[in-house]
Amino acid sequence: MNRPEADSGRIGPYVVEQAIGAGAHGHVYRAHHIRNPNISVAIKVVPCGGNVDRLLLEPELLSRLNHPGIISLLDYFVEGSDLVMALSFIEGENLDAVLQREGPMSPPAVRSMLVQLALALRHAHAQQILHRDIKLSNIIATPHSHGRRFVLTDFGISRLSHGIQTSKQTAGTWFFMAPEQLRGRPAKQSDLWSLGIVAYRLLTGEYPFQGKNLEELTKAVLYREPTAIRDHIPEFNDPELEQIIRGLIEKQLMERTGSAEDLLKQLGAEDPSGELAESDNAGMRSQDRSQDRSPATFFLREKRRIRRAWVTFWLCSVLMLLPLGPIAGITGLLAILGFYFSHVAKRQATRKSLSILSVVGVLSAARLTSTDGLPNLLIRRLDLNAESRHILEQAFHFILPFYYLALGPVTVYFFAKARRLSRDLKRRILAETDMSRLDSYLVQLRMLVAWHPQDLQLQHRYAESLLAAGQLVDAAVEAQLILENDPWNFGANLLLAQSCFDMGAYRECRAVSERYLSVSGQCFEFTDLRSQCLILEGPADAV
Repeated sequence: MNRPEADSGRIGPYVVEQAIGAGAHGHVYRAHHIRNPNISVAIKVVPCGGNVDRLLLEPELLSRLNHPGIISLLDYFVEGSDLVMALSFIEGENLDAVLQREGPMSPPAVRSMLVQLALALRHAHAQQILHRDIKLSNIIATPHSHGRRFVLTDFGISRLSHGIQTSKQTAGTWFFMAPEQLRGRPAKQSDLWSLGIVAYRLLTGEYPFQGKNLEELTKAVLYREPTAIRDHIPEFNDPELEQIIRGLIEKQLMERTGSAEDLLKQLGAEDPSGELAESDNAGMRSQDRSQDRSPATFFLREKRRIRRAWVTFWLCSVLMLLPLGPIAGITGLLAILGFYFSHVAKRQATRKSLSILSVVGVLSAARLTSTDGLPNLLIRRLDLNAESRHILEQAFHFILPFYYLALGPVTVYFFAKARRLSRDLKRRILAETDMSRLDSYLVQLRMLVAWHPQDLQLQHRYAESLLAAGQLVDAAVEAQLILENDPWNFGANLLLAQSCFDMGAYRECRAVSERYLSVSGQCFEFTDLRSQCLILEGPADAV
C-alpha cells in the first residue's frame, strides 16, 4: 500500500496525523481512531514482503505482554501488503536522541533506567519472550513526576526462548549483541547484556567494545575486556553501579548477571510488583543506594564481607573441633575441605583422589573420636553414676552425626564464599587496569589464575585475553590446558579452534571442529569454522 503523508491519509480505521519516523522494520505514524479522535496512537506499518506469518509474530508476542515498561499493543491487522499495528502513543523521544542532545546521564538516572527496564524484562522473560534488540533507539524516555519513565519498544525481532538451538539466529544490532548472540545462540541473559551496553553508553557516551570494522568489533565483543568507566569519567564515584554494569556485560554466561530478578536485587529494588508507581519507587530506592558510594567505601565494604566470611569459617571450624577433640576434629575438617576441593579440582584424577581421601577422613574422624572432646570432658566432671554417664555418652554419639551433617555444609559454604569474594575483589581491582597497558593486565591476570588454579572460568578469561592480544599460540596452549581437565568444554574447544584459525592452521582448526562435532552431532559454531577451513585449505589440502 502507499505510505500516507504526514497530516493526511488513513490506514484502515486510523487517521494519520503526522509521520514519527522510519527504520529497518517499517514506518511509524502518529494517528487516531476515527471513533476516538482525542486519543493518539502510534501506527507501525511493516511491509510483509510475502511473509505475513513471520511478521504476525511481533503482535502475537506483544499481545502476551502487559507492563508499564513495555509499549502496549492496541490493535493489528493486515492492510494490502503491509502489517499494521496500533500501539500506545508515548510522548517522548528515544534515548539515542536524548544522549545526542543532553550528553551522558548521571548515575542516579542510569540506575532508574536499569530498574524500570529490569522490571520490564522480568515480565517479558516470565512469558518466555526475548527482545533480542535492546538499544538506545528502542527505549523511549518520557518526563514523569519522579524523573523519567523508560519504555521498551520494537519487539520486531523478538522470539520465544528455546532450549537446545540447532539453527543460527543472529538478528540484532552489532554494538549491543552479546557474545552468544553473535554466535547465534541468544538467551535471556543476552537481553541483560544489551541493557548493560545501554547503561554503559548512557554513562560514558561511548561503547565498551569498539572496532574499526565489523570483524574487529566482533573480536572485541567476544574476547576483549571493556574499558573501565572511570577511564572515561575520572570523577565517576559509584563503583557499585560500575560493578553492576560489568556484571551485565560479562562474556561468560556463568559469570554474567543471571536474570532480571537478580539485577533488581543488586539495584536494591527486589520487591516491587511491576506497577508504574512502584517502578518509580524502586528507582528512587536504587538512587538512594548510590549516595555516598565512594570507591574507598566500596572496597572497605567488600573487604568486610570477605573478613566476615573467613571469621565465620574459622568459627565453624572451632565448633567442629570441640565435640571430637583436636585430632579427630582436625581430621574431620580436612576431610570436609577435601570434599570441597574434590569438586573444584580441574583434573579428574585429582577429583577422584580427593573424594576417596575425604571419605577416608570422615571414617577416620569417627574412629578417632576420643575422650578429649568437650562433651565427654563435661560428662566426666558431672557427679553421675556409671549408668547415667553411659546414657549421656550414648546420646552424645547419637546426636553427633546430625551435628556434623548440619555444620559441615555451612563450613564448606563460608570457605567457598570467602575464596569467591577474594577472587571477585581481585578481579574488580584488575578491571581498573588501563587496558592500553595490555601486557601488564595479562601479567596480573596470569598471577590471579595461578592463585586460583581450580577456577576454569578464570583460566578461560585468560585464554580469551591472550587471543584478543594476538598471542595466538599462548591462547591455544591455555585452551589445551583446560581441555586436558575438561575435554568437551565448549568454550575451550571453540577458543582452540579460533586460535588455530587465526594462525592460519586451518587443518588443525578443522580437526578440532570435527572432533567436537563427532560428539555433539550438531553445533553451528564449529560447522561454520569447518566450512571456512575447507574453503581456505583448498582442494588439495582438504583431501
